[in-house]
Amino acid sequence: MYKEQQARLVAQKALGLNDAQATSIVARAYGYETIDLSQDKLVNPQNGLMKIGTPAEIKAIPDRALQMLEFVRMSQNMVTPGLPDILCGHPQGTLIAIMWGFTNFDALKTYARSDVIDPTSTEPNEMARFKARTGFIPPSQYLLGRDYSGNTLIIHTEPSETSQWIDQEICLNALSDLQVAIVRCRQDGDSYINRFSRKHDVFRQALSENHSSFLLGARKEKPENRLAISLIPTDTYTLERLVAAHYSALGEDSVRGRSLIIDRVPLTRDHESITAGLNLAKSIGLNLVFVTDSPDEYIWSQFQSRLIFGFKRQMPLSESEEMNTALLYASPFVGLKGHNLQLVFNTTEKGSLYSIVQLVPEEEPKGAQILKRVFGAARLG
Repeated sequence: MYKEQQARLVAQKALGLNDAQATSIVARAYGYETIDLSQDKLVNPQNGLMKIGTPAEIKAIPDRALQMLEFVRMSQNMVTPGLPDILCGHPQGTLIAIMWGFTNFDALKTYARSDVIDPTSTEPNEMARFKARTGFIPPSQYLLGRDYSGNTLIIHTEPSETSQWIDQEICLNALSDLQVAIVRCRQDGDSYINRFSRKHDVFRQALSENHSSFLLGARKEKPENRLAISLIPTDTYTLERLVAAHYSALGEDSVRGRSLIIDRVPLTRDHESITAGLNLAKSIGLNLVFVTDSPDEYIWSQFQSRLIFGFKRQMPLSESEEMNTALLYASPFVGLKGHNLQLVFNTTEKGSLYSIVQLVPEEEPKGAQILKRVFGAARLG
């Protein structure tokens, strides 16, 4: 394995490497000092260097982008400060590419980029690949509830940014196997979606015990509509009341899942009403998404997925060490940079991961052309 890669470097006459130089390059890439070529084994691990999987292990990685991460780690080993320069004047990317049988680094990048992932795919295998590559599940799960009912907490201080991102994801993802509802206290809360979609129903009315009946009645007229937007009067609501108002409508004809997105609706925060709402949602596998600029430790603990786009810097420390740590981790990264909305994705199981989403710029051309121009075919390369 290692001997073969060393031989490739020597055989590339343009590099001008002798056996000893090529041996040092391959060994360093894997975090070692040298190679016993007679046994094809690495010798003397070096402190401060990352240990890399064997060539066979790297080849077995099914995702080319994750293979590329291994190549990047190898390149970092090659230029670790404090160790002798073993590059002999060559870029480490070129050396790694040739070690792996590519003509140059561009060819290696093309190989990695050719393995694309569709973040809006409904196929379980593709959704699993998205998670393997990024470390978290795709938005169609944590936001729209496809095969997921773990609940998602979204923390942000800029309402327009979060609402736009939510609406973009709804427009980009297929809803044919889902039922989704958004609740907002803004009477213009449907304006963005109206620009890109006609397959939704809007209800501008106070919540009542018949609210689900109104949603179901509209669906009978247009069964292809899988999104309901409830624009309700500004007031403080219990979570149980919000869930109950959408319970029957979201529970029907939702083969892969159902989600209720509560976008900055003021909630009664007593534990009893929160628990009652969570239990009611759980009874039908309803994924709850709660958007707020004021998280608390109890809310935090009830949501398996948490997205931190921004938070009030003057917030006092909570009683949850996990929540405090996640907010501190997010502090230097979150916010809008150009058209990229930076965030931290957090779960109790995996901890915090940095990520970004793109907001469509508010400029000409308007309408669906914007989505096509910015996103093109939905892919994650």
